[in-house]
Amino acid sequence: MTIHERILETALRICRERGGWTFGPGEIVSALPDLNAASVRTHVMSRCCANPPAHHPHRWPYFRRVSRGVYEILETWRRRRPLAGSRAVRPTRRGGSAAAAGIAVEVRESGVEYVAEFSDGSGRLRSRSLDEMAALVRGVARSGSADPGPLRLRVELDPERPDSVIEVYEKDIDRTLVRQSLRMGFEERLLALQNWMNDTEEIRVAACRRRRRASR
Repeated sequence: MTIHERILETALRICRERGGWTFGPGEIVSALPDLNAASVRTHVMSRCCANPPAHHPHRWPYFRRVSRGVYEILETWRRRRPLAGSRAVRPTRRGGSAAAAGIAVEVRESGVEYVAEFSDGSGRLRSRSLDEMAALVRGVARSGSADPGPLRLRVELDPERPDSVIEVYEKDIDRTLVRQSLRMGFEERLLALQNWMNDTEEIRVAACRRRRRASR
């Protein structure tokens, strides 16, 4: 189950248990502790929301922002049934429970995503990153047993083919700031942009004052 599907399932569960169809991003973050909090907030407030500014090429309009910090599940999704990928992991076939033997998962690279299959044939998961895949496997294991035992992931990756053009560009680029920006959530990026604009304006005003003083 992808991260946006897990967020939708969690929002539906919270709203059905409480009554009503509104929720806050913090509730989803608390209900999904195995996922990155900033990524969850970004999905709720932007990727999975129908009425924010379009900052992402791929969006899933599950929610609508009704006020500051309050989101509503759109009527189209309110009758959605639980996904098959959210079912509990069954015990292993070699006798004993999954908690005793642990859970073995085969992860392979398939195009632009990763596919995971449980050794007991209990299900299949898809994800765009290995970090997200590990979180999904951990979430499924926890839903099936109070003590699932060790999780053994075997990952098969296609050999990476270096691109000579990209290598030329990467040679003189400091990727530290790029990595830092990619770790930011939606709100953090907006705040960083606002701070940059404020600093730019201060520099412009200071330069204008200096020019006026020099011309006197």
